[in-house]
Amino acid sequence: MKKSLPTEGEGGRVGRLCAVRWRLWQWWRQHWSAVILVCTPLVLALLPIVNQTQESKCAYVILVMAVYWVTDVMPLPVTALIPVVGYPFLDIMSTEEVCSKYFKGTVMMFFGGLAVAVAVEHSNLHKRIALYVILKVGQSPRRLMFGFMSTTMFLSMWISNTAAAAMMVPIVDAILQELCKDTPSSSDPAIRYACVPRNSHSDQEKSIDDIRRQTSKNSNQLDVECRGPPIRALTECSTSSLKQIIPNEDSELARQSPEARDNDNVALATMFMLGIAYSSNLGGTGFPTGTGPNLVLWGLLQSSFSGPTSVNFATWMAFNIPVMIVCVIVTGLTLDAMFVGWGRWRKMPPCPAEREEAIRKIVQKSYDDLGKLTFHELVVLVLFLVLVFLWVFRQPGFMNGWVDQIGNDVAIGNATPAILIVILMFAIPARVNVWPFNDGVVHSEPSPACLTWKVVEKGIPWGLVLLMGGGFAMAAGAAKSGLSSWIGLQLKYLEVLPDLLIVILIATFASFLTEVVSNITTANIFLPVVRDLAVGIGMNPIYLMLPVTVACSYALMMPVSNPPNAIVYNACRMTTSDMMRAGVIV
Repeated sequence: MKKSLPTEGEGGRVGRLCAVRWRLWQWWRQHWSAVILVCTPLVLALLPIVNQTQESKCAYVILVMAVYWVTDVMPLPVTALIPVVGYPFLDIMSTEEVCSKYFKGTVMMFFGGLAVAVAVEHSNLHKRIALYVILKVGQSPRRLMFGFMSTTMFLSMWISNTAAAAMMVPIVDAILQELCKDTPSSSDPAIRYACVPRNSHSDQEKSIDDIRRQTSKNSNQLDVECRGPPIRALTECSTSSLKQIIPNEDSELARQSPEARDNDNVALATMFMLGIAYSSNLGGTGFPTGTGPNLVLWGLLQSSFSGPTSVNFATWMAFNIPVMIVCVIVTGLTLDAMFVGWGRWRKMPPCPAEREEAIRKIVQKSYDDLGKLTFHELVVLVLFLVLVFLWVFRQPGFMNGWVDQIGNDVAIGNATPAILIVILMFAIPARVNVWPFNDGVVHSEPSPACLTWKVVEKGIPWGLVLLMGGGFAMAAGAAKSGLSSWIGLQLKYLEVLPDLLIVILIATFASFLTEVVSNITTANIFLPVVRDLAVGIGMNPIYLMLPVTVACSYALMMPVSNPPNAIVYNACRMTTSDMMRAGVIV
């Protein structure tokens, strides 16, 4: 039976209804952040009004912060300042008590670690290390990928994950230009390369310094570990911008069809860039100051338990570095299987020997352009190694540390050696006219210090310092109001589950949550709850908190999960499905 067509009046009503829905949708798209910003505190205000207890008042502040953090309707550091207003007005903590949490010893240690990392970047020491490793591992695509990943992993242990990824991108770009130079010009927008525009008459052995200048002049200003608006593309280029060189007729690349070479180059660029993003995220878990969640755990353990815990620099490295290395190796093998393949399942041809030699020359030229090791680099390297030594052997646990040998009545925390090294970097000049560092140039002005305040002011993500302090203030209010104890009692029913199952479930949930929320925000919200859960069910809190902390850094599927993912996503203009497919498998 045929359906009757709508009458003219019914059609008009349907059209008006669709128009209203469209206008409402457009209004929501424009004003959704303002609606959440205003309605969240008003709706949640029912909680302290109906149940006027200290726990409800504290829960109100924490829930408002959690909604703002998750939806990102306000800058994350600004949301972290809410306890300074909320706790005193709601009679939870005094203003003095709240403000003291924003620059406690853990935050000062984090500041010192960031300042030393900025000094490493300022001296170009990290670039020398990266180029040296790439020269030694070999120049085939498979060796290059593992060289990129191992270098990024090592650097992200000591400097920010964002800076490590941003530094490696232009190096990868220079090598990809050599690997992809036989690709024919095409206007097809599906063909994308991780390369920077280059002049068709430029030198084949163009320095990586030049590519870095074209790629990003402000990479060090990226917000470390904080998810924000999409980071603008570091590189923009079309296939036609690649240098065209006719391949050797006898080479395997020449026998390939243009479409096959295009697909291989796209796969190669995606593999390299994903390897950089994943290894920078994984590498940050290997050292306590490597990423924000590590410091959140560190601060919570110090503020929650009066006695010493088993977590120190030595035990952290002993637990996390083997896991980090295994994860990076497994990730590298997975990416290699997905994009290169082995044996009969190989997806792209081997790289010719002449191409590997050309790549080696590119890297060698950039390494030679750095010149010999400067006094500035040497001082930063020595002071950096001294700081790591002082941190690891302050109180290593398996032997008496240097703090025990001093025997002071007051405790010497990890912030003290960090600030000592920072002060020395501000005091020691970056240039001296003595052998073997004399460059033969007469300088009319005195040498700047190894680290200047202008460099620190520009390179340190101050918002992250506030974000971390806000998490500590939030946790302190929950403890003082009794909310932590209440949460622990409510979660006590989970004690019927095996401990290992609880760890797996919560760590998995944290790893998925950090795909859509920044990792330090996830740690600030999640770790206090996990601590209360562990205490409530009689489990060692470290047994549950440490895996969750590491899981907060395993954001591998979405470009918006963290800055390294966003950097490589924009650099090679891969699709979100490419990153999700690799991230799910990894």
